[in-house]
Amino acid sequence: MKTLGVIGGAGPMATAYFMQQVIGLTDAATDQEHIRILVDNNPLIPDRTSYILDNTKDNPEPVFVEMGEKLVAAGAEVLAIPCITASYFIPVLRDRLGVEVIDATAETSRYLASKGIKAVGLMATDGTITTGLFQKALENEGISVVLPTKENQAKVMSAIYDSVKAGKAVDVEELYSV
Repeated sequence: MKTLGVIGGAGPMATAYFMQQVIGLTDAATDQEHIRILVDNNPLIPDRTSYILDNTKDNPEPVFVEMGEKLVAAGAEVLAIPCITASYFIPVLRDRLGVEVIDATAETSRYLASKGIKAVGLMATDGTITTGLFQKALENEGISVVLPTKENQAKVMSAIYDSVKAGKAVDVEELYSV
């Protein structure tokens, strides 16, 4: 069984939720049947969306690489990054670290295709939308993508930055309106 390394903290709640899902979805009858997971939960990673939208802002790539190097040195054989916007940095991480980095956009797209999903509405950060990575992964699986209007995208960003990242409850009705 391979050891999983988690480059976390690019959304501490995303990291905690990811860990909960990995543990909860593992088919294990005893503690010893779970996979070994090494986690670096570093909330000081520069904001991914800020950098993607304006590459004069602090670049999170060196921090991701350093975290990945430490996880690999500690025994991680495959890496995951719970932050979807961070998928933008996966090619560099794969190249620099020489290990597999799970691409959540590709995995999600394959899963949706396996369930017969033909179209999705994508609510994500401006950084994720701008890179087009999720759209490309979905379209590669034959899934069409509907993006929010500019006004609705502002609501999505507010939910992510003003609620989730601030540790506050999300206005679910506002997201339903999107």
